Amino acid sequence: MKTPKRYSPGMFALVLCFAVTAVAQENGLQLLSQSVTGIHTEDGYGHPRMVTKSLNVSSEPIAEHHFMSSTNCLEEILDKNGKSVPFTVTARPNIFHFSVQLNDPVPPGDTLVLEMRDRKQKIHKGRNDVYAYTRRHIPGPEIDYDEKVILEKNLELLYRSPEPQEEYRDQEGRLVMVYRRHMNAGDAFRITVLYKIPVNTPKSDFPAPGPENEVAVPGQKTYYTAIEINGVLCGYSVQSVRNIREEDREYTNLEQRTMVSFAMLGQDFVQRQKFTYHIDPKTGNFFYHDSYLEQADTKVSGVVSVHNNVLTLKTSDGSDDRVTNLPEKTILPNTLCFPYLKRDFAGAGNHPVTYAMYNPRTGDVQSFTYTLKSREQREYAGTSHSVLVFEEYDPLLETRTEFVIDADTGMRLETELQGNIHMYRTDASVLDEVGTFNWDDVIFGKTNKLISNIHGITYMKVDVDITIAPHTEKSDLTRHGQQFSGDVSGGHISGKFEISSIRYDGKNAPVFPVTLPNDSPLRKYLEPERFIESDDPLIVEKAEDIVRNVSDTWTAVVSLADWVNKNIGGIGGGSAKTTLETGKGVCGEQSRLMTALCRAVGIPARPVWGIMYVTEYGGSFGSHGWVEVYMGDAGWIAVDQTIGEKDFINAGHLRFGEMPHIQTSIDFKKIEILDYRINQ
Repeated sequence: MKTPKRYSPGMFALVLCFAVTAVAQENGLQLLSQSVTGIHTEDGYGHPRMVTKSLNVSSEPIAEHHFMSSTNCLEEILDKNGKSVPFTVTARPNIFHFSVQLNDPVPPGDTLVLEMRDRKQKIHKGRNDVYAYTRRHIPGPEIDYDEKVILEKNLELLYRSPEPQEEYRDQEGRLVMVYRRHMNAGDAFRITVLYKIPVNTPKSDFPAPGPENEVAVPGQKTYYTAIEINGVLCGYSVQSVRNIREEDREYTNLEQRTMVSFAMLGQDFVQRQKFTYHIDPKTGNFFYHDSYLEQADTKVSGVVSVHNNVLTLKTSDGSDDRVTNLPEKTILPNTLCFPYLKRDFAGAGNHPVTYAMYNPRTGDVQSFTYTLKSREQREYAGTSHSVLVFEEYDPLLETRTEFVIDADTGMRLETELQGNIHMYRTDASVLDEVGTFNWDDVIFGKTNKLISNIHGITYMKVDVDITIAPHTEKSDLTRHGQQFSGDVSGGHISGKFEISSIRYDGKNAPVFPVTLPNDSPLRKYLEPERFIESDDPLIVEKAEDIVRNVSDTWTAVVSLADWVNKNIGGIGGGSAKTTLETGKGVCGEQSRLMTALCRAVGIPARPVWGIMYVTEYGGSFGSHGWVEVYMGDAGWIAVDQTIGEKDFINAGHLRFGEMPHIQTSIDFKKIEILDYRINQ
């Protein structure tokens, strides 16, 4: 069986580059048990509540505790006698990672109970108004786990797996199903429950997740596209096309609405996008394009307009506004019609053709090469089509995509992307059939060891067989604290990494701020660039405020990393400026902001990417990003503000290279820990 590739698709999903540190045993607190209660109500929502119990296994009292959640949902902390313990949240959410200060420290041998209520979750509703609840629990450590699934009295149970250990009706008439497990380290446990509201039960209108109801427009044609990841139907696009005549021009109006449903770390997310294109029917190029993306609290929009070969891009927050002079014959593509491919491959020729094409994912003009693979007959949504099958090569991302268009109309019918992402023409029934894709399957590559004390990893030797995009050079894999022996070819990395966590104490750090000669190759790491707006007044003001009382460069770096760790968290963000303004961002966004803050006060810095060891799935490696800062004679020193390693990084980090401004993908064929050491 082929191992599915891990891919961060930019065509319809946010780029999620992060790794999460589970807190099974943090600062001497060992997780003993976890209890989850979810009440499913008639409005289509679930209301989850979680209680965890931890034991102080150290020899010292503990005054700080860490926990994971999607929001700051901590309601109460109890001691071993059930007495409430006063606490203060000392850090904002950071990749679902919170830190609290306890007013009354936990003595050795005593327990601590955390009671949390998470935000209500929309339960997926599919065909025939059936609601589907599924939860996968992968704790990492050995614990006692129990979960109660409670259905309101007007909900009808249709299916469940597995059978609960206990079932009863409570005083309010609600069905209570109780699941109890003693779970060993790395065990996995999934609960699936299907239910519906009986027809004779009064209820409000619960529309299935998706775009608004279609409005009949004369001359408008509508097309439906299914989106699958790893064989899971988890999204769709609805594309509406009509011709419009205005006083000064005629154009084709294309409107696309896309929905993708996915789960991540036990949470459910729905992403929606809306695109509009105004397309010149003579050239096939758009001259107007707007886009809107919404996911949870994140909303991003932008408008592209073209006049006299000048492209103007305006974003909702102004962080990436730009004007581009387009080279002649630049293709301005849309998501449905590809007349240039129909034109250039209409005859018998099949030689590769390279186009200068505007890439809406990067905002730049770049080369794309198309090679005709075959001419076939294929059936889509019950209709036979004569098709052209292409391979599209993106040299920037270094990926190859299979591309199928209708030979007569030039319309796209099917796309197969790296990472087992499949999009294909279908019919309107797709709106009722969409399920949820588990993004954990994309993010994590399972390994052979469970290491609870991640921050204490001082040495690790890892045997890998992976393929990454964009590609890297062998020279990038051997750096300060990291050695690589093996082969690197076309993004394929096969060999052994040895990583040591080397702590830098700031000795002989450069004078603050750093002064570089004009011809120094390091100057580029002081300059602003796309997504790293180190010259933006907001970023400059914040950086100067953080280091106002700092006297040396290394202390400035630690102060900046500490501020990012405590003030930025959750899914969202984007560029450094947007991340600062919203206070949201995972590792990629946090690394760009950290880099921008450093550069704003004269410290050379660069974001890097790779993978990091985490406890998920009983021990895994996840795609991750962090930062390197230049410390003079000591060279480039790595810090990981995202997981709180503000003055070092643990040896579970494998560095691939400088972080690109585009999506990354990782195909984990093998990743095996051969040896490791822990600093107790």
